[in-house]
Amino acid sequence: MRPSDMMLVVLLAILGVCSGSVQDFMSLSPSRRDVMMMQMRTTKENASPGYATAQLDQIVDHTNNDNNVTFVQQYLYNDTFWDRDHGGPVFLLVGGEFGAAAWWSMLIPTILPLAQQMKALIVLPEHRFFGSSFPVPNLHVDNLNKLFTFEQAISDLAYFHGYVSSKFEVSSSTPWVAFGCSYSGVLASFFRTDHPELVVGAIVSSAPVYLKFDFSEFNEQAAINAADTSVGGSQACHDAIASGFGEFNDLLFKSDNASTIQKLFSTCSPFTKDLDKMTLTWTLQALFSYPFQWSKFYNPSDNALTDFCNEILAPGNSSFENIVTMTKARISTPCVPSNFTQVVEILKSTLDTQPTPDAWFMQYFYLECSQIGYYATCEEKDNCIFAALKVSFYDEFCQVFDISPSDRDARMQALNSRYGGTTPTGTNIFSVNGSFDPYHLLSATTPNLSRGNDATVIKGAPHCANNDDPTPTDPPQLVLARKQVAAQVFEWVTTTTQAN
Repeated sequence: MRPSDMMLVVLLAILGVCSGSVQDFMSLSPSRRDVMMMQMRTTKENASPGYATAQLDQIVDHTNNDNNVTFVQQYLYNDTFWDRDHGGPVFLLVGGEFGAAAWWSMLIPTILPLAQQMKALIVLPEHRFFGSSFPVPNLHVDNLNKLFTFEQAISDLAYFHGYVSSKFEVSSSTPWVAFGCSYSGVLASFFRTDHPELVVGAIVSSAPVYLKFDFSEFNEQAAINAADTSVGGSQACHDAIASGFGEFNDLLFKSDNASTIQKLFSTCSPFTKDLDKMTLTWTLQALFSYPFQWSKFYNPSDNALTDFCNEILAPGNSSFENIVTMTKARISTPCVPSNFTQVVEILKSTLDTQPTPDAWFMQYFYLECSQIGYYATCEEKDNCIFAALKVSFYDEFCQVFDISPSDRDARMQALNSRYGGTTPTGTNIFSVNGSFDPYHLLSATTPNLSRGNDATVIKGAPHCANNDDPTPTDPPQLVLARKQVAAQVFEWVTTTTQAN
């Protein structure tokens, strides 16, 4: 998830055009976000039934009853285990900011055995504007404002429900359960809230259902993680981060030595304003945020926080000098972008192009700017120990889409009011989070059993951990959370089946 991952892809794209073209920008090799998603995927292609791919004609604009224009939406399904004749349920996997295949790989590891046990049909519709499912041929802002909204996406799911019910001859008494992780978990939660008649419940993992533009809490949790020995951090690591980035921030913003930073970090151009300086700090945040959201203390091959701490504490140099070395090791291009105006113009130039099926970052960038936020700011007033990054940077950055901060805030406030934020207004929503993941701070973590909403927080677990393939090193609390999910789904399905 989210902001940091998106930023890194954009960053790498911008690096590609520092000495190239817009075409280079749109056709880069797989990004770090892709690598992260691959780490979350399973070997299900080799070890278990996969999926079939199909298409339907989806409505372009659900808000216009007089316009029946459609687009081709891709979906995936697996009916290997489905017992339609005896009321086998339907598991609706909600897609998000990638193509359908990526979301299938993310969500399927723990759902596939549950589907086998409960004899379920599994379906996953691709989210509009991602993968091969484009309602319009470009990313013009007018199109995005009208067609890329929660309302449209939720209506897609409702229409898809009807399509599948007809196509697969699903009985009207058959229970459906929605599943989602991260942004797709938010969408699953909102879908259950708007359409309780269509799904009996929603399992949402690491779903930041409270929409917040200035997400300073991300770095507050990251600082806690850095000092926590139980997840691979240490007080020495925390202090090295504070010292190293403190020196970086002082040189960049509080002295006349910004040229020193330009030289050490090989920026592509001189700083002419604070937005240029924050373009560099944005780069550093993108490069270094992964260990503080995704690290698995229980998996020696993916304990990214310990690896980060070892790097920043490497002997022989100061923590600031180690940050310089770590930055250069992660960027292989000749220079680091530092011209804010150029970055914005490059991004704007892509809005007229037809995105490829693998492209996702501009669409998700728009979603963040317009509706969900999640921007990890780092300001002195918050005692942040990382590279300084003010909310004003993101306000300006989102002008790629000509979005008014006041309009954005009003839209997010309305969505939070409608869906309840961390106390969902819907019913039968089971929220699963990891305490290591900063996004649990925007998620539903307290049960509200009067509404049938349960919640569990897995101590030390990262983003969407319960969706990972089970391994022998999984801690007991993660194993228990998966059992709780299975028990909840079983209860919803059997209760509905018995009622019918």
